[in-house]
Amino acid sequence: MESVDPGALLAIVIPLAAIELALWAYTLTDLLRRSSAQVNGNKWAWAAAIVLINPLGAIAYLVAGRREG
Repeated sequence: MESVDPGALLAIVIPLAAIELALWAYTLTDLLRRSSAQVNGNKWAWAAAIVLINPLGAIAYLVAGRREG
């Protein structure tokens, strides 16, 4: 069995974690700035989905949770 180089693993994990954190921050900020009329569904439910089902909850909010206009 081959051992994993910790430096190579960190080179992958750190950028992915940064992207996930940025997505989380962006979607929560967007949700907070929108009125309830601009959100499909309950804002609290979307906030829970974004935080608890990250990154899928954040992506789902961007695709289906926002109303344009």
